[in-house]
Amino acid sequence: YEVCSKLLLDLKKRKWQQEITPEEVKHYLADQITAMLSPYETALPKVDGNEAWVMCGVNGSGKTTLIGKLAYHYHLEKNRVIVAAADTFRAAAEEQLSVWADRAQAKVIQGAPASDPASVAFQGWQELTRTQSGLLLVDTAGRLHNNKNLMDQLAKIIRILSKQDASLPTHIWLVLDATTGQHALTQVEEFSKVVPLTGLVVNKLDGTAKAGVLVNIATKFKLPIYSIGIGEGVEDIMPFDAKAFATQLLGL
Repeated sequence: YEVCSKLLLDLKKRKWQQEITPEEVKHYLADQITAMLSPYETALPKVDGNEAWVMCGVNGSGKTTLIGKLAYHYHLEKNRVIVAAADTFRAAAEEQLSVWADRAQAKVIQGAPASDPASVAFQGWQELTRTQSGLLLVDTAGRLHNNKNLMDQLAKIIRILSKQDASLPTHIWLVLDATTGQHALTQVEEFSKVVPLTGLVVNKLDGTAKAGVLVNIATKFKLPIYSIGIGEGVEDIMPFDAKAFATQLLGL
């Protein structure tokens, strides 16, 4: 509502020189939305030394798929990649992650079924630092923000990593599903209360979803938007482009 109100107010203040078409209004709104989102348009970071990145989000948001794509991307950039399968509760999670990791030639660290996810993240970091430097990607279980036990478990993963090095985790990204609409705003609000989020990734933008809620999320939380998922292929990840996003949102 707040974002729409602002855009309407700006539109009313605009001095048009002649009769305008709906198409011109759409272009104007796309420019306004681009300006609002551009400060949060962020390229995927380079890996510098030993880094640990944690992916979190609700069930089905596409965390495991994202990790597979990231592992492949950073493998192509000549980085050593290790993946920690810290989702020890979903039956097929480790198998799914292993398939993705194979494509990226990344090593997978697994724990026993239903084992402590924080211990898997710890083992992943130990493995990474045992030899040359590289990137540890931590896949966490999908969790609803109102499940206190699972949110505490996520906080423990972050705590265990930070005990190894005060700079860890290097990144904590919340993975959003573009099809969830306004629920995404609540997810950012609640997850940011538990862990210090450093950025967002938006998945499933290859369908009909337009994810307009991102405008509200970006302006409210001022978090970098790193990338978008546009399919199920290992290379189906793109940098977030504010102009392209706004253009699509307005159906141009």
